[in-house]
Amino acid sequence: MPKNLKQTYDYIAEGFYVTVKDHNWSDKYLKRFVESLSKNAKILDLGGGPGVDTKKLLKYSTNITAVDLSPEMIKFVKKIAPKAKAMTMDFYKLKFKPNTFDGIFAKACLLHVPKKRLLRVLKSLNNILRTNGKILVLIKAGRGERVVTDNHHLLKTDRFFSFHSQKEFAQYLEKANFTILDTEKVKNPKGHRNWLYYLAQKK
Repeated sequence: MPKNLKQTYDYIAEGFYVTVKDHNWSDKYLKRFVESLSKNAKILDLGGGPGVDTKKLLKYSTNITAVDLSPEMIKFVKKIAPKAKAMTMDFYKLKFKPNTFDGIFAKACLLHVPKKRLLRVLKSLNNILRTNGKILVLIKAGRGERVVTDNHHLLKTDRFFSFHSQKEFAQYLEKANFTILDTEKVKNPKGHRNWLYYLAQKK
């Protein structure tokens, strides 16, 4: 059994890609996000896993950077979205200068951040956005935080998740100096639990 999140995603990378490669439930939110940005905006795909959404973002901009904690996931990004700049990076230790990006696409990654560390992470994301830069967030709705055991193509994993109410996460965004432009509860996509969508702008 993998001992941490990096090892877990390395371990399940191929099965995870097979699971998510045909998912399209979040495409309308991706479209809202890119349409809120200028043409060919500089976009960071944060914790983007195997690059399924990275490839979709490239349809709207040629200036895409994809980062993920897992080197095995980044290998998939380089295969399916070779025009993106892809690199292994921990979002607790982002190596970007302030005011680097016009937009950050943060789907299904911030849900792995403990609540006690979330505000610091959101502030660091705000810092690397340019003036009036946008962030899209998709996280799981719920309460509390805990380790969840599940299976990806017969590979058993334990992963930490934090769950939020719509109001709770909105307060974190506001404290991190974001203005919320749009938010929505996404009901049970693809048989999963409810998700929360946010589009926010750097103040």
